[in-house]
Amino acid sequence: MKLPQLIARHRRAGTRASASRLAPGVLTLLTAGLAPPLSAQTTSVVVQSGDAAPDGDGTHVAFSIPTLNNAGQVAFWGTLTGTSKSIHNDSGFFRGDAPGSVTQLVREDDPAPDGNGKFDAMGEGLINSSGQVAFSARFDFRIPIAANGYVLADGSSPLVQLPLQAQASPDGNGEFFQLRVGGFNDRGQSLFGVGLTDTSGGTSDDFGVYVSDITGASTTVVRKGDPSPDGNGTISTSPSYALDASGAVAYGPTLTGTTSGLDEEAIFVDNGTTVLAVARGGDAAPGGGNYVRAAAAGPSIVAFNDSGQVAFESGITSVVGGGIFVGDGVAPVVEISRGGDPAPDGNGIFSGHLGFAMNNAGQVLFRGTFSDHVGGSLAQFGYCRGEVAGPLQMLVRGGQAAPDGNGTLDSTSFSVADMNEAGQLVFQSGLTGTSGGSSDNSGIFFHDDTLGLLQVARLGDSLLGSTITSLSFQPGRDGATPHSGNSYSGLNDSGQVAYLFQLADGTHGIALWSSTTPITINITGYNSGPGTFTINWTTTPAASPVDIYRSVDLMNWGSPVSTANATGTFTDSSLPGTAAWYVLVEAGVPYP
Repeated sequence: MKLPQLIARHRRAGTRASASRLAPGVLTLLTAGLAPPLSAQTTSVVVQSGDAAPDGDGTHVAFSIPTLNNAGQVAFWGTLTGTSKSIHNDSGFFRGDAPGSVTQLVREDDPAPDGNGKFDAMGEGLINSSGQVAFSARFDFRIPIAANGYVLADGSSPLVQLPLQAQASPDGNGEFFQLRVGGFNDRGQSLFGVGLTDTSGGTSDDFGVYVSDITGASTTVVRKGDPSPDGNGTISTSPSYALDASGAVAYGPTLTGTTSGLDEEAIFVDNGTTVLAVARGGDAAPGGGNYVRAAAAGPSIVAFNDSGQVAFESGITSVVGGGIFVGDGVAPVVEISRGGDPAPDGNGIFSGHLGFAMNNAGQVLFRGTFSDHVGGSLAQFGYCRGEVAGPLQMLVRGGQAAPDGNGTLDSTSFSVADMNEAGQLVFQSGLTGTSGGSSDNSGIFFHDDTLGLLQVARLGDSLLGSTITSLSFQPGRDGATPHSGNSYSGLNDSGQVAYLFQLADGTHGIALWSSTTPITINITGYNSGPGTFTINWTTTPAASPVDIYRSVDLMNWGSPVSTANATGTFTDSSLPGTAAWYVLVEAGVPYP
């Protein structure tokens, strides 16, 4: 139970109302006794080995790393045992809707969505906030040949066939061959980078970027061999592409035949009506120098948000470590970080920038590499967050203590990280100096600006009567193709984290960790008049809802007299005839 922020007493005698006052020392006692906000952390198991399959045919054995949506649903494929067809239907793709509640989306040996062949195997899956899932699959017994493709499922409607090998390109020039999903939004649109065969131009037009809708129909965004949208050069390939909520696409192609005579890289945003040029090689970078092509840099690697902003990484002339930038094709590009700048915590200078993500607030998360720092290799890397109109911050640095004090974060093992709309961070890291050695030297961690660093799970933790021996979570795309949005991530906007675990007793499963941050209520004033009592307050975060309870005996509080009141003021004109006490608590938190 959360401590109340205020107990105020109103006493009424006859028809004369005295001023409402706190008893001497009560306010001091309560405010002094309030610790900094603590999170309520919970872990629930969505599914585990030994659970029955949703259709009753077999039991779960093992699972893929789950992806998570904002409704707390997880998508995963899994293997089963004890099935009616032995190895011929011992896998499937599933959605965990709540702990212990799993929906079967498709099962091995089920017919393909187009009726040609059967499901043979399933792979990666993306899940949107509506519970729709886009996942990869292999189809066998198909005429004329087996094929790989993607499928859209929601657990109730018929399956939809998304891009599939040997499918004709929308423009009729060639067939789909190599498929890679690049995004999935709440409209059910999915984005793919596709290698093509049997094209008219051979290697000059054998790649394209496509958007598929909820019917499975695909539209070409850009294709190898197309002229550059700005007229300078020809599209050679596009290693990075991202989708927003409206269906707009950001992509980072390599260009040939440019006026500079060099192969250049660029960033474009196609909103379906116009194509905006954000940046290209040779352009002046904010802060000095020019964008240059470098190993795994560009400008070509993109993350994209629903405000039309693109985050990208690029080399910069005469700068070691390149930089991270944000632009939208309209306003000037803004620099987030560059090599040689001091680390946000003052320990060293930037010498590199690794995988990154961006949210709709324009915050950019990346893993910085540092030189000239103290702390050795443990402190070589740190997770940083910057934004267009705000300071660059160090959120987590290698060498800092684990949240429970057992060991130190080893930044050389920092994973690709992910960030949600609240700017919260999740990552996996190894630890040194732990009490259990290799039995507790790795974990999944979560960072919140208010709560600091929290431990989601680590090796050696107790779970289901055993201990954790293996952990994995999905951080979105890797450093070469940053993602935006959380359809391919184990983190959602509510601060929940889904992860895969294995226990010492052999149990496998998928768990969902949650952390909620209590609000802070600050009383700004209170007074009473004839038959009334008024109280004023503010909350952090601002305008968070609170519940107001009233009691005449300090024993029985009943239901709130004002529920989820976020106005910052409350007046009670229905006072009892003797005395009353009031308590303000976070909305939804029972009192007492």
